[in-house]
Amino acid sequence: MEGLEPIREVYHDTDGDWQFLCGTTLDTTDLKLVCLGCILEADPTVGELAGMPPLWCASRHAAGEEWVQEPYEPRQDEA
Repeated sequence: MEGLEPIREVYHDTDGDWQFLCGTTLDTTDLKLVCLGCILEADPTVGELAGMPPLWCASRHAAGEEWVQEPYEPRQDEA
C-alpha cells in the first residue's frame, strides 16, 4: 500500500474475505495482500464496516465521506 489512492470500495465476500479497493483500476498487477491492521492504520473509518455481512459492499466517492452499504450479487465464480 503506497497510499496514493484512498479506499473507496469495500467488499465482504461469501468466503469471509474482504476486499479494499480504490475504485480506479482493474489491473490485477495492482493487487496487494495486506494485513487488516495496515488497512485500519491507513484508514480508520474502515472499522465502521466491521459488522457488514457477507455479500455486502460499501462505497464512497472520496475519503472522509460517509460509507454507503448495500448487498451485491456475487460473480459466478464466487457463488
